[in-house]
Amino acid sequence: MEAILSAVTAAGGKIQKQDDENKYLWVTFKTRGPFNVINTDDVEFLIPPGDGTVSVRAAARRSGRPDGGRNAARLEDLRKSLGWDEVPILRNRRRRFFIIESPWDDFGPPPPPSLDYQLDLDQDQ
Repeated sequence: MEAILSAVTAAGGKIQKQDDENKYLWVTFKTRGPFNVINTDDVEFLIPPGDGTVSVRAAARRSGRPDGGRNAARLEDLRKSLGWDEVPILRNRRRRFFIIESPWDDFGPPPPPSLDYQLDLDQDQ
């Protein structure tokens, strides 16, 4: 958790909530957008117990408007500064119509078949 704290503060993040017991961290970043408007981006980190991964969620508070890749670039910079391996996102929704769901939405590449699928195991039994 200390490495994450150091990386986000070095990147200009402000700690909003830190829960060492549950290994949770909420950070905000302020950036200037078009017309010198200040935008706030939220980033959350969760380290599940007994797991070697870190769950990360990032969102711009300017919902519905593109951020020009600002969050993705910041997360990539944080990943590199922490020395973390890159894990591909297997399912990432991209809406064809910006505000409504449609049958033409893209969910990214299909996830690889799991071992249960390969062995024809049924989890519902």
